[in-house]
Amino acid sequence: MKQQHLFAMAIASSLLALTGVQAMTHDEYKVASTIIEANFQTEKAGCDNLHAGAWKVCMKQADGNHAVARAELEHLYKPSPGKARKVAEEKAKAAVEVTGAACASLSSDGGHACAQQAQAQAQADHGKAKAELLQLRG
Repeated sequence: MKQQHLFAMAIASSLLALTGVQAMTHDEYKVASTIIEANFQTEKAGCDNLHAGAWKVCMKQADGNHAVARAELEHLYKPSPGKARKVAEEKAKAAVEVTGAACASLSSDGGHACAQQAQAQAQADHGKAKAELLQLRG
C-alpha cells in the first residue's frame, strides 16, 4: 500500500520537476489523475482483508491519501493560494479522521485519552498550517 503511494508521489514529483514553477499541462494532469485513481483503488483493495477497526482505519487512510493527492494535483495543475490552503486542509482532515478511527477502535478509557490527544495534535497542526499559509502570502 505504502509503496504505491510512494510511487505516486515520485511520479507527481517528477511531473513537478518537469513543469518547474509553471502549472502542469492538461495531458500531465490527466496522467497524474489516472495514477491517483489507480492508487486509490489499490489502497482500498488492500483494506479488504482487514476486519473491524483495522478496516476502518485502513479505509480512512486510503480516503485521506486520495483526497490529499487530488488536492495536490489540483494545486500543481492550477496553482493558487486557495488550492494551497485546500492541500493543507485535506492533510489535516485526513490526519484527524485516521486518528479518530484508530482511537475509536480502542477501549473506552484508552479511546477517550487517544481522542483528546488527537484533538490537541489537530489544533497544533492547524496552527502550523495557518502559519505556513501566512508565509506563502508574504
